[in-house]
Amino acid sequence: MTQKHNQNWRNGLLAKIHIAKKQMPEMDDETYRAILHKRYGKTSAGKLTQRELADFVSYLEDKGAEFTNSRKRAKTPRKDFYEIPDGTPHAKQKRWIAAMWNALDWKMSGLDTRCASQFGVDKFVWLNDQGALQTLAKDLIGRCQTKGIDPYYAQPAN
Repeated sequence: MTQKHNQNWRNGLLAKIHIAKKQMPEMDDETYRAILHKRYGKTSAGKLTQRELADFVSYLEDKGAEFTNSRKRAKTPRKDFYEIPDGTPHAKQKRWIAAMWNALDWKMSGLDTRCASQFGVDKFVWLNDQGALQTLAKDLIGRCQTKGIDPYYAQPAN
């Protein structure tokens, strides 16, 4: 990942954290800093590592924060699956990633959003870099395991 994409992804995660703070009335500044200190030993989101930022955003989502782009969603209806056509490079791996994403009960459109922000590719189906796919899969395996979901049992939809 280039430094620019890395910084854009980091800034996006920081923005989500600040959005979540505004959405959650019980999340005053003192509570926010106490959570950061308890979970990461830091009192500012700006001092978190990439992995810690992603984990904190996931934590905030679990606590009820919602991150949506209404303009984007209005143009594209939500799909409950992500179709990976036969013949797509790394189709089996992509289907497994999509299945893990679905098992986490996340909006499938978020997979495109994540790939755009983290890897600079607008659509998940277009992500053909093996290293990037492995990074994504490893992250989802960890998230599934944290939530008690067996990532190796996630069944592809197609």
